[in-house]
Amino acid sequence: MGDGLAVIFEISLNPDRTIMVGGPPNWKLRPTNAFLRLIEREPEAPEFIDNPGTNRAVAGGRCTLETTVGGIPDPVLQWYYNGEAIPGATGSIYPIPSLQSFHAGTYLVSAANTAGSVTSDPFELSPVAADLSDARLLNISTRARAGVGADVVIPGFVVSNEGPKRFLVRAIGPGLESFGVEGFLTDPEMRVFREGLELFANDDWGDVQGTTEVEAATSAVGAFPLAPGSSDAALLVTLGPGSYTVRASGPEEETGVVLVEVYEVPDSTQ
Repeated sequence: MGDGLAVIFEISLNPDRTIMVGGPPNWKLRPTNAFLRLIEREPEAPEFIDNPGTNRAVAGGRCTLETTVGGIPDPVLQWYYNGEAIPGATGSIYPIPSLQSFHAGTYLVSAANTAGSVTSDPFELSPVAADLSDARLLNISTRARAGVGADVVIPGFVVSNEGPKRFLVRAIGPGLESFGVEGFLTDPEMRVFREGLELFANDDWGDVQGTTEVEAATSAVGAFPLAPGSSDAALLVTLGPGSYTVRASGPEEETGVVLVEVYEVPDSTQ
């Protein structure tokens, strides 16, 4: 550059033998049209910057083994399990989508390039059981063919002694059509009982007061929405500790498939 001004650009060689000179704007210069001084770095043997390991090894959960390796040129990696190469495990990350007991064992990684090779220290992977001390059942569902008389669908559930809770209870017939279910109840009726005493009943969910609250609860629990004005049944109820049943049936002598769902609704939707 003029007046002794030196400008440094980022330069890379493309597969078509053109040179990319980085900087706004970018140019493509052929080597015959420019004088460039390229400095080639000396090869460096692989070196583990972060030894392989994982920070999560809960049985049934996702587990990711990872490492960081330096070197020039970029090293080729290979993961090993109990001394055997894992097919296809050649990246800095080795994911295990669902950790099981048979994944337990010794893992290590090898790294190699033109300057040398290195093998990591082995480490033991031991899946641990998930902590279920605070686990709770948030919803139940059952799909069955509802008959008449004693053949109606009657799932049951129990509310613990932690105090009254809010529940979204649904009996779905027409809403199953979008999922490809045939022979559904065209107009399911739903009744909620506690120890044989009927507490709540619903036929068409749009006919009850509080449809906005039902829609908000549906979104909060992650349930699929019901079509406005559909003949599906749904209620938002508060239940104290005890044993409950939901009875789902069709009008008069109609039979068909019905999906009964019970969701515990988070307090934040109140």
